Amino acid sequence: MKAIILAAGMGKRMGKETPKPLVKLLGKELVRRVYENVRSVKFIDDVTVVINPIYGDRVKEIIKDANFVIQEKPLGTANALYTAVKDIDEDILVIYSDTPLIKPKTMENMIEFHKKKKSDITILCGISKRMYPYALIKKDESGKISDIEEHAKPSSPPPWNYSIGAYVINSRLFKDVYPELPARSNEEFYIPDAIKLLIYRGKNALAFCIDDENQYLGINTPRDLKEAEKILGK
Repeated sequence: MKAIILAAGMGKRMGKETPKPLVKLLGKELVRRVYENVRSVKFIDDVTVVINPIYGDRVKEIIKDANFVIQEKPLGTANALYTAVKDIDEDILVIYSDTPLIKPKTMENMIEFHKKKKSDITILCGISKRMYPYALIKKDESGKISDIEEHAKPSSPPPWNYSIGAYVINSRLFKDVYPELPARSNEEFYIPDAIKLLIYRGKNALAFCIDDENQYLGINTPRDLKEAEKILGK
């Protein structure tokens, strides 16, 4: 299986001059940590990293044995993924470069779940009483997802179901729906919006939920970075 790491964002909320994928967590860049985790997944035999033209060469210096594609303009996560899968027609693992705490075994289990259930889309899901800046999921007890919303605020009491930064998705289905995606107010296109369209068209989207909340944390702010340091330093 092929894996795509999305590493083209600048990460302005980090408040650092260093682009977020290159921010170091206990001495190792975030994108390198995610790459090493993905490479440890037994099902993955090929990795592509989506990079930014401004600092992409610095990512290439850190990661020697991956494929690279450039997202020429900052048009969101769906655009970044579309850039990477134009010539791919199979199930792929997609993960963000700011999620270094998602364990290889978790990814393996999600891929196995996806194959066993013959799902079109599988979303790594976390259930929490803590508010995260992630897409919210609506699902039933079987894990079938009926809706997903990027940048949504919870409208019900906790706990909430979150998409926590990894997907297994059929790339052909994604490419079919991408041209119809609506742009957000910032003129960017997002993966959850593509998944939403596929769900509305009857495709099978399932949540693979984990209960290890340490893995939920994406690195979006300096506070997140400090929390991740504590988690990894245990």
